[in-house]
Amino acid sequence: MTGRIRETAEKHRPALYAAALSGVLFLLLLLVSGIAPFDDRTFLFDSMERQYLSFFAEFRELFLGSESPLYSFRKGPGGEMVLFIADYLADPMLLPFLLIPVQFLPAVVSFLLFFKVIFAAFTCGLFLETVLPPGKENRAEMLSLVLCAASFSFSAYFMANLTNIAVLNVVILLPLLCLAARHVMQGGTMFPHTLLVAFVLISNYGTAYRTLAFEALAVLVFIRPSRIRELVRYGISLLWGAALAAFLLVPAFLSMQAAAGNSRTIGFWPNVEMSSVPELLSHLYSGSFDQTLITAGAPHLYIGTLLLFPAILFFVTGGVRFADKLRTLVLLCILSVFILNDAFLMAFLLVILALRGLYALLRAEATPGQVLMALILLLAGTIYVFSHFFSHLSRNDKFYNLFLIAAGVILCFLLLGARQKRPRMAKTVLLVLAAVQLLDLLVNAREIYEQSSVFQTPYSSFLARYADLKQAVSSLPAGDILYRTESLPPYEQNNAMLLGYNGITRYGSGSSLREREFLREIGFNDNGSYAEYSPDNTGSADALLGIRYILNGREAEEIGSYLPMALVCDTDPVIADSGNPFACSEALLSAMAGERVRLFAEAGFSCETGHPTRDGDIPYHFTITPEADGELFFYLKDCSGDSNLLLDRGTEEFLPYGNLAALRVVSLGEQSAGVPAEFTVHAYDGELVGTPLFYTEDADALAAVTAKIRQRAGGIACVNSADLIAAVPAAAESALFMIPYDEAWYITADRRQVTVVPWADYYTRVILDGDGEDEGGARDETIYLRMQYAPRGLAAGIFISLTALAVLCAMERKRRR
Repeated sequence: MTGRIRETAEKHRPALYAAALSGVLFLLLLLVSGIAPFDDRTFLFDSMERQYLSFFAEFRELFLGSESPLYSFRKGPGGEMVLFIADYLADPMLLPFLLIPVQFLPAVVSFLLFFKVIFAAFTCGLFLETVLPPGKENRAEMLSLVLCAASFSFSAYFMANLTNIAVLNVVILLPLLCLAARHVMQGGTMFPHTLLVAFVLISNYGTAYRTLAFEALAVLVFIRPSRIRELVRYGISLLWGAALAAFLLVPAFLSMQAAAGNSRTIGFWPNVEMSSVPELLSHLYSGSFDQTLITAGAPHLYIGTLLLFPAILFFVTGGVRFADKLRTLVLLCILSVFILNDAFLMAFLLVILALRGLYALLRAEATPGQVLMALILLLAGTIYVFSHFFSHLSRNDKFYNLFLIAAGVILCFLLLGARQKRPRMAKTVLLVLAAVQLLDLLVNAREIYEQSSVFQTPYSSFLARYADLKQAVSSLPAGDILYRTESLPPYEQNNAMLLGYNGITRYGSGSSLREREFLREIGFNDNGSYAEYSPDNTGSADALLGIRYILNGREAEEIGSYLPMALVCDTDPVIADSGNPFACSEALLSAMAGERVRLFAEAGFSCETGHPTRDGDIPYHFTITPEADGELFFYLKDCSGDSNLLLDRGTEEFLPYGNLAALRVVSLGEQSAGVPAEFTVHAYDGELVGTPLFYTEDADALAAVTAKIRQRAGGIACVNSADLIAAVPAAAESALFMIPYDEAWYITADRRQVTVVPWADYYTRVILDGDGEDEGGARDETIYLRMQYAPRGLAAGIFISLTALAVLCAMERKRRR
């Protein structure tokens, strides 16, 4: 066994060297940039902070058995978990997180990324070993391979997506997919390719299916099967891989489709504008990476500027057949037009071309004339790109790029000359080229980190915030899942998952528009994006979401005006004006209470329009006279479009108003009846779109009505968040659960299935007959409802996966016989 391992390691020495080199480079990046565990800086920004860090904590709870893998109340007001797992947690490299306490996660994230960089270089190295043309391999050629594989793992795309690790899984597996596909097309077993297809689909289905489309295209362009049978076997392996992943993909797909107006879209083409080939090629230079390209969704093709020249040399050298050059050019053009979001596909192809170009230099397959032609093409492309696409670069950045291009050209000419006259010098020249290339990779990676980490959370800040919130959470009821908590700023969408309490925090792109619309209709400030926002909701909005606790620093304050998870409700709400959150909240609470309630008093106001400023700011000065004591709220009714507004409450700084995303209700603080209050809205688009409304909320009336509603409530217990038992009065005609309506809930009343319908287009309502009689005819005082969450398509998906696995194993067994 040891001998076999040693033999395998010796066979794949270049790939192992590439992995080690990339690991050293990444450790240098951590050290030079002062990133944990070496210093206080972290990767806690963008997706890593908003999503993954909290999800790692949830991953641990899932496997330790304290959370259900089907449904969770830590995910906003409650939501299914299958799509969540398919998006983020289907990664075997997360297994070490089961043993890591939450406070150490920021440092462990660095090591997780360290291993992903290593694996990316290793898998790319394995594929590049097959690119080597026939002939005896020497150390210079091995160094070329190591350099190209390391460049792939340090490409701008990989470095820019370090905080989006689900996508990195697909990048890492891409070279293995291509190797396995080649094996299938050459008549070998399709078992490895099928398993890899299933794994990439589970890892990140959104990126995976476009990657598989690229792989199929590459198979047709490069491998060119001699028999239709091999092409059919390849197609079967793709379909069988999808079937193996059905246990997760089928319920995830059905969950997305069932969410009315879900914010996700499913389509092959990325949601970005197509770029021209010259524009795409402009991203090959290190200086092309900036924050604008991130927000625009543009590709990041940089693989090291020194590899540009050998990549171009591939197309002019005589060592490559013209048909191969033409097919490669066609594939490059297809990628440049259609697959912009997945730039790692282009980067993978480019490192292959660069390696073939370096081999041509090392094996003297390229003549001086061909090298000169490659130089002319490079200079022409550089002049065109720098004159059209680099206006955002400083003069120093342009000189830096030009220096790297010149250095690459000179070293390649020296390499050609040394290989022809003094072969031993070729290794020295190649070492110099590798040193400059690696330094450039490191500089570019650090630049990407510096530009992306503007809003990072330092390790010390994370620990302080974690300690504060942990102290606050410790005072919450142990083992009780049936409450909801709101965490005040700094507002992180997934604190509930990170710290193990039931919150109303959201990750916007994972929610259905129906749920987000309900939050807006009752005045809850959910802007559905990554940005922080004010939690100054109306008390009625908090009550309608069942929020019982407010976390503020180290304190957990219980609020009196909260509603229970389950209650008896026999009346449907009549919402006359859905564009008014105050009227909507009153209507909902009135229906729950069974009588008309009044919570809000509209405040009169006057408005004066100020003179526009030079920046186009038109100030609207409001003078509001409340008609009652209490908290005063502002709302812009019938707001349409994305108006650029800032709010000035006099004693506070300007506050943004997210019209398009949130239609926010904004608190103006406690005001007294009859005492005028000043308020200004600055409209930077020149017009105040919508009708301003001002209302005062009666806190005493809210406390009274919620107390009355609680008296009508049913008791509720839970096995876990996907299995709830509620006790409601036998005479009740319906029971209302303050849980987002989902057809996947299976509800029985005394073991009889009952009808479930949406209430107010959001809550879950159970229709009962109200007779409450048992089988013997005696009248019960209580009906027991059991709610079990069964994700759509889960059973079918599991059946498909198990069937596919059994058939695949049988086919493989038969093949070996």
